[in-house]
Amino acid sequence: MIAALLRFSLTQRLLILLLAIALSVAGVWAFQNLSIDAFPDIAAPQVQVLRDRCVAELDALAIVEHVARGAHRQRILSGRKLL
Repeated sequence: MIAALLRFSLTQRLLILLLAIALSVAGVWAFQNLSIDAFPDIAAPQVQVLRDRCVAELDALAIVEHVARGAHRQRILSGRKLL
């Protein structure tokens, strides 16, 4: 099977060359039209804190501690390991 394929390739050099060029052109076209991001988004995760009037007296540090405690509790409940 391989010997027959090699024999055909050596006798039909022009056809093999044209197929190789066509395959290369198709590969370049597919690469240029690829709609998938190759690199992940490396932006830091952000948290938006919405507060009511009842927590208006709290300072920023108390709010951050409250949010961090909630995130920590959620990780424990979901069974994920902490880094």
